[in-house]
Amino acid sequence: MNYNRAKVNLRLELNLKGSVLSWNYNHGLYAVLLQSIRNPDLRNKIHNGELPRAFVFSNLIPSSKDLKMIRKSVSPLGMTAPYKAHFYFTSRDKSVFSEMIKGFTEMSKLWLAGPHGRVEYNIENVIMENVDVKDSVFTFLSPLVVRNKDGKYVDIEEVGKEGIEEEINKGLERVSKQIGVPLDGNVRIIGELKKKLYHIHDTPVLAYIPKTKKVLEIEGELTKAAALYLGLGDKTHLGFGMVGL
Repeated sequence: MNYNRAKVNLRLELNLKGSVLSWNYNHGLYAVLLQSIRNPDLRNKIHNGELPRAFVFSNLIPSSKDLKMIRKSVSPLGMTAPYKAHFYFTSRDKSVFSEMIKGFTEMSKLWLAGPHGRVEYNIENVIMENVDVKDSVFTFLSPLVVRNKDGKYVDIEEVGKEGIEEEINKGLERVSKQIGVPLDGNVRIIGELKKKLYHIHDTPVLAYIPKTKKVLEIEGELTKAAALYLGLGDKTHLGFGMVGL
């Protein structure tokens, strides 16, 4: 199957080297992505939930050089802002995707939240990627949030990997029925997940990050497409659950 996504390359302002990004910077990145959609009616429709799972996006992915530096400088306040980084986004809706591509092409800068103030990044370029997906093994490009149908966070220490896997599939089935996207297989967890607590507007959010590169196996072309374009788990609109290669 062919999978379309966009890659946005960023470079930190030189005078901001050493700045710190808040751990919940992805909430601000959601606002940037939303503002990239210049059509106000479409933007409001997405923000109001009338177009569910309109887009998904990844964490900031630092350059290999910056990643080494970040690992040495983790603090409770956040992470050292990488000098060079990129992130991905995609959309199940062609009009939304084209609007976002156009919006980011016209933007020169974006700002993300930091504990000491906003951190400014230059947008170097936006690259369209058409990926030929041949494999069935994937990872997460942003943390996974899993809640059951009652909205309760699912704890891997209580239910194990099998319980997380079950709720992921149930959640994807609920979303597929809501949107009208067919499925033809299941998602299996084949790697290790690590618990991590995030905060959005001071509300704790239980999430999982992959400890191994290969963490998911997805059966069926339709289910692969659903996972890639819709994300897995909950709170995908806030930068959680993006599946990647």
